[in-house]
Amino acid sequence: MFAAILPTVSALLGPNTCVKVFETYEEPVNIFLVCLAEPNAGKSQSMRLGCTEPLITFVEKRVQTELLVQSFTASGMRKHMQTCDGHGIIARDECQRFLKDVISENKKDTLDATMLVLFHDNSPWFFNSGQEKKRKCIEKTGISFLGYSQPNSFLEVYAKMVDRGDGLIDRFLVSVPRAHTLSHAEVKRFADKLSNSAVKDLRYIYNQIYAIHHGSGAQGKVSYTFSPEAEKLFNEHTSSTVAAANAVFNGESQEFIDSKDEKHIIRLSCILHVFKDAFHNALGINEAGRNEAGSSAAANDDPPSPLVIPLSAMKGAVALTKYFAEQRSILSKVATPGSIYKDVEPYKIRQKILLFLSPFCPSKILYTELKVQAATVHGEMRALEEEGLGHVYSHGNKTIFSKVVPSTVDEEKLRGYNVEKSDFEKMFHETNCKISADLFATLLQKAPNSSDICAVLYPGESG
Repeated sequence: MFAAILPTVSALLGPNTCVKVFETYEEPVNIFLVCLAEPNAGKSQSMRLGCTEPLITFVEKRVQTELLVQSFTASGMRKHMQTCDGHGIIARDECQRFLKDVISENKKDTLDATMLVLFHDNSPWFFNSGQEKKRKCIEKTGISFLGYSQPNSFLEVYAKMVDRGDGLIDRFLVSVPRAHTLSHAEVKRFADKLSNSAVKDLRYIYNQIYAIHHGSGAQGKVSYTFSPEAEKLFNEHTSSTVAAANAVFNGESQEFIDSKDEKHIIRLSCILHVFKDAFHNALGINEAGRNEAGSSAAANDDPPSPLVIPLSAMKGAVALTKYFAEQRSILSKVATPGSIYKDVEPYKIRQKILLFLSPFCPSKILYTELKVQAATVHGEMRALEEEGLGHVYSHGNKTIFSKVVPSTVDEEKLRGYNVEKSDFEKMFHETNCKISADLFATLLQKAPNSSDICAVLYPGESG
């Protein structure tokens, strides 16, 4: 259930909470976490008890705000953020389905990978709204993410996220806990112990965290800082990470370095500190010298003021980040591109590009359809460009192949791919339902041979 607690607490802290690392650097505290476990390991119960149930049945009713995101379209997310001041949590069982839709970007009005990157970074979200298409902005977008999945079901979407190369996968923490089934007697023993505890569930703890960071006393923005001991440990850890990264840059090492590890440590240190503090408050520990019973344990790490992250939280954050990195490393070795991608002959890929419906072939549509790596399609597009059969260019994060017009195409080169000129010309004039009218207009405007294509598609028109 700990996997559910971490992102839920980060959502309760919200986008107005940050860690002030130094004067000009503030780090948000929302996290994206995916927990992988086999069937019957308790994934649904973990999400329910650690996230959805205490939020829906208690916190949301108390604060009259929906924290759980209910709509997963782009317009639905905008409405949620505008209503909830830019914070909340996406909590998804079988999350591989949601993430597959996000990275495929095939559905209209769907959230896409670029948006998730923006949310993780708590960056402003600009969009056009209304008939006049006025530009609007949601300044804080620090949504958190909690997902559960079975390992085998998640491998395909994980490999595709890695293959994208846009930094989305680096923003996800991955946990693969070892499942352990309890006997009926063990369950009863723990249930009896819980019934006699001062804390029986997470409702009041979560409500306290939200109230502290969003109540009248919060004054809008809440900033945490490191204690001197915590900062010292953080600096020691980051120094070793920087040295390892520079070794890679200088060609002295090929070791993988997660560029987001420092951010994960900062965010987790705050989450652990806040949760521990709230949990101790619920147990009645934090008053009168903050736990006399634990005074000896605290001798080397004096109880901090609420907005100061102590050494103990930093140690926990470093250990957790190391654990998540190890889990990701194992997953990356299992989810190799070859384990999910098909081996398609270059000849077939080039033929598909030339016979693609439309003058333009976006690489993403093709590599999704063929189940090959994006880099493979990009390479075949460049090979066709070298043969004079089209042009490769970029639009945002999209790679596009723009065909030469039929009147100038080399028929012999087409026949080399078993493509007749008549078929090439027919496909050139076709409309592809996967390319919207707005996208087509943009691709046409950006294409290196835009004027040639316009002359063919719109004869007699100028401009």
